[in-house]
Amino acid sequence: MIRWELKKLLKPTWMFIVLGLVTAIWIAMMYFASASGEQRIVGRFFSYWSVIGSLTFGGIILFISTKLFSLDSEERIKEVVLSTKYGKRRLLAIRFCTIIIFTAIVFSVLTVIQVTGLMLFEDNGYTVFKETYFLQLLTVFIGSQLFAIFAACLCILLSSHAATVTLCALLFGFTYIYRSNYGAEQLSTFSFSDLLDKGFFSYLMRADFISNISLSSFSIWYGLLMAMTIGLMLTIQSRRHEL
Repeated sequence: MIRWELKKLLKPTWMFIVLGLVTAIWIAMMYFASASGEQRIVGRFFSYWSVIGSLTFGGIILFISTKLFSLDSEERIKEVVLSTKYGKRRLLAIRFCTIIIFTAIVFSVLTVIQVTGLMLFEDNGYTVFKETYFLQLLTVFIGSQLFAIFAACLCILLSSHAATVTLCALLFGFTYIYRSNYGAEQLSTFSFSDLLDKGFFSYLMRADFISNISLSSFSIWYGLLMAMTIGLMLTIQSRRHEL
């Protein structure tokens, strides 16, 4: 069942076209960076997730994975699904597992693209694979999984893929536009300005790090945000008699 749902997500041709374009753009960026020396190319390598990687990842999650949760209504088979023995409950669990796997696959592909760009133009590129890089990847992976689950829950709540894409795109893009007055390393307390800057999953997907000072506060915030979203989704589904 998961394999069948995963095939639906891997079906759109435009996703592969976008990944191909991202690969070409990234290789071009690394080529021009290589002309300025090793320091420049390593700096460019670590900036991958800050814009091109995170925007591509976020777009694929929004336009493809969340679509999985609106297919029943669009294909007019919702009533059929609800009339089966396990109904929406089993299908819901399968689809959440599917988007987790799909997100991990896209993450792996985008990481390969990042590393390929480095290896093509830096002979000693393997030397940058230190603790900082793997911490960066872990941050992106966690942020992308949280964002995928959040967007899926929102799609179920709104019963509209278009509305989900619009709302999530606004929230996702906000952290690219808004910047708090102080960097994470300068913060001594958890502030509202810091929350606006770093309070959504796109901040993690950009591989930006949260200081140790505010890490516990943000862990609580992300946990509460996910718990409220999932709890609300389950409550609404139950009231709709879809669980």
